[in-house]
Amino acid sequence: MQLGADGAINGAEQNTVKVLEELIFKRVFRYRHIYPMAIEAVASGKVNLKGIITDVFDFNDIQNAMDKSVQDKDNIVKAVVHISE
Repeated sequence: MQLGADGAINGAEQNTVKVLEELIFKRVFRYRHIYPMAIEAVASGKVNLKGIITDVFDFNDIQNAMDKSVQDKDNIVKAVVHISE
């Protein structure tokens, strides 16, 4: 985590997220009853999920999506595979 951010991280180090802007960040592993808080944050605009997506792949290119997600994991925040048009 970086300056200007507050948060709790529980879990393996490879699951941490780089925080680039001031943000209260809670990353929780195996805890219950946090979905309403996450849904409210997205619905209110506090969290922009579209900004998290760094790569988009077509379903026919799924092997490339998997390979790139492993090989370029330092630069990929979230890769999306479109299943249908």
